[in-house]
Amino acid sequence: MDCTELFTPIKIGNLEIKNRIGGACTTTGGADINGYITENAVATYAARAAGGAGFVCIECTFASDWGAQTTSFGNPRLSNRSYFAGMAELAETIQAFGSKAFIQITPGFGRQGSSKLSGEVPPAPSAIPCETCHDHAVRIMPFGVTWRTLSPGPCYSPTRKA
Repeated sequence: MDCTELFTPIKIGNLEIKNRIGGACTTTGGADINGYITENAVATYAARAAGGAGFVCIECTFASDWGAQTTSFGNPRLSNRSYFAGMAELAETIQAFGSKAFIQITPGFGRQGSSKLSGEVPPAPSAIPCETCHDHAVRIMPFGVTWRTLSPGPCYSPTRKA
């Protein structure tokens, strides 16, 4: 399989990304219970950027304190200026490795949210409850699982420079 195109730059509007490899939005639980970025979050995203990703997308980030009451994963927040310094450090760390920093922003999880923090049914546009994903007790990816423990795809080369 020829994967050379994967390692070529691409433009999105006026933004040039060094390659076509992206770090998708994945909940890391790297923020503390109040939504502030932790050292663990900075290290996690730094590793993605250092691995050669052209862009890294910061996980689902709450734009409101109201929305933050619908999670039990430790998602970051941007609901007021007190969160800006941590988010700026995170973006600067990603950019220091030559990657672009993207972010996924949400007002809340709606009916798929958790009631663990608030004790209330998460507000949603529908009164129909979600039958599949409430109050997860297990992390999405267990601690100790890294990219090294996952099977490499057909374009993986330990000596390739991204």
